[in-house]
Amino acid sequence: WLQGIAVHPGGLHLLTHGLDAVRGEGECQLWDLDRQKRVPFPHAEGLVSAAAWDSAGDRLAIGTPNGQVTVLRFSSGKELQKVHYTGHINHLLFSPDGRYLALAAGRRVRVWDCQRVAFATPELQHPTQVTTLAIHPQDRQLATACQDHSCRVFAFPADNDRPLFPIIRHYQESFRIVGQKPIPLAYVDEGRGLLTVSAGIVTWSDTATGKVVRTLQLGGSVDAIRVSPDGNFVAVANSARAGIWTAATGTLVRSFSLQPRAGVSTQFILSLAFSPDGKVLATGGGDH
Repeated sequence: WLQGIAVHPGGLHLLTHGLDAVRGEGECQLWDLDRQKRVPFPHAEGLVSAAAWDSAGDRLAIGTPNGQVTVLRFSSGKELQKVHYTGHINHLLFSPDGRYLALAAGRRVRVWDCQRVAFATPELQHPTQVTTLAIHPQDRQLATACQDHSCRVFAFPADNDRPLFPIIRHYQESFRIVGQKPIPLAYVDEGRGLLTVSAGIVTWSDTATGKVVRTLQLGGSVDAIRVSPDGNFVAVANSARAGIWTAATGTLVRSFSLQPRAGVSTQFILSLAFSPDGKVLATGGGDH
């Protein structure tokens, strides 16, 4: 199953993340879009289980099933740093400014400081496998979600492993349609808000206190969330409907529904994507 894709900021390369649903493990691949072919990861011997570019696209981090994380210059392949961890690396995420790198292996998460070349947190333990990560725009917090349907928020750099406030409900579907990623966590309004999902409602929590500020509702289950690149808008999809809200005030500015197509029994939105300038929203649906 294709679990996710990430286009390089330069637009010439692509990362794909496949998932073996039976084993619950995945493999990443790197593609040259001009040549339309797969290319090998530099310095990778064997399977790459997680990969991520920094926001500028200058660096590429790759992780392996044996806990090895390597930060490379992209696209020269020059090795910049090597991080030794333990366990199967499932997720990697650079902070917005590229200084920090969050890595997850099963139930454990840790933040690496690329500038100091040292870990910025102790090991952050979770009761079940971590499914998604988000880093605050000002590099102050790491938000994690795991299979127990909860979100935890940690400060960093930090010497302790305690969440900043009680856990926030973030429901993770046990079954997702092929190609759907777990619903991500998302920071909005310049980091003042954190979006989570539960009972078909998108909850907007204050990142200083963890308290609910507002909710975004379309009715029914939530199938996809996307924040525009400029951070001004939030799009939410529910079945065949989608809505767009302002990030600063939570005001609904647009909603629409897919029109039924003849002979199509599956009519719902599975994914969302904003254009780089934030003026166009694309939807991907179950009708292909």
